[in-house]
Amino acid sequence: MIKLGIVGFSDGNGHPYSWSAIFNGYNVEEMNKCGFPIIPYYLGKQKWPESMIEDAKVISIWTQDLSLSNKISKACKIARICYSVDELIEYSDAIIIARDDLFERYQIALKVLDSGKYLFLDKPVAVSLSQYQELLNHQKFQGQLFSCSSLRYSPTLHDFLNDTDLIKIECFSPKSWDKYGVHLIDPILTHLILDFNNLISTKVNKTDKLTNVELIESVSKVELKFCTSMTDQGGIRFVKYLKNGNSEILLWNDSFNSFKSTLKIFIDVILEKIKNDDTRLNREIVKIIEMGAHG
Repeated sequence: MIKLGIVGFSDGNGHPYSWSAIFNGYNVEEMNKCGFPIIPYYLGKQKWPESMIEDAKVISIWTQDLSLSNKISKACKIARICYSVDELIEYSDAIIIARDDLFERYQIALKVLDSGKYLFLDKPVAVSLSQYQELLNHQKFQGQLFSCSSLRYSPTLHDFLNDTDLIKIECFSPKSWDKYGVHLIDPILTHLILDFNNLISTKVNKTDKLTNVELIESVSKVELKFCTSMTDQGGIRFVKYLKNGNSEILLWNDSFNSFKSTLKIFIDVILEKIKNDDTRLNREIVKIIEMGAHG
């Protein structure tokens, strides 16, 4: 059984609750107090304990607030509350940083990598190529760092993008480009673009309320548009345009299955069932994130 340690918490991000529950199960009454109504809603639609991932448990937690650590541990049946990141690393085989506060978590990530433990770093892995390279430089072995958008492994989105007649894809997300642009870029590059050398930027537009990056894959001529807004309204959606003139819209709402699929991949990497070899892909994702951030 792999002993996982989880690091949280950042504002607006309920992953310490939902991800821990996928490994441990959860206390219904305590989970209802988590402050993210969507989490007990989609957890409640699953069958337990059948929905739990085997081969791993979250056994330790550290957050920047002891009372918050206690709250999450009660909801997610986490046995040990740690008083430092060092203590968390000591008692864990692998670490999940379930925070997307991009700069506050950075030194924690470096410390985990320096320890030689596997690290799952919440999206995005970095917001600049230099930051990503420094993370890679701290790896003790290739594939130690694991990071992606959970939409990379969304069964619903995979089926939607599995179409040979695409000519254009438009992707939209609420909230900030730095944190949520990856949810648009990652699954599209994962499923559609085989040769990143063929990606050509055609338009980058950044304002206080909108970030828009447009590219074209020069061989297939498929156009890509990634757009985020600073509003909290609306969800993530994808629009695909086909050669026959038709278009289809997908409103993504597959959180549980996407999270579970992603976390299962991480466990399989630790168990050496699969190889974590996504450095080139993540480098291209970070390159586009950096492109949008600079306008």
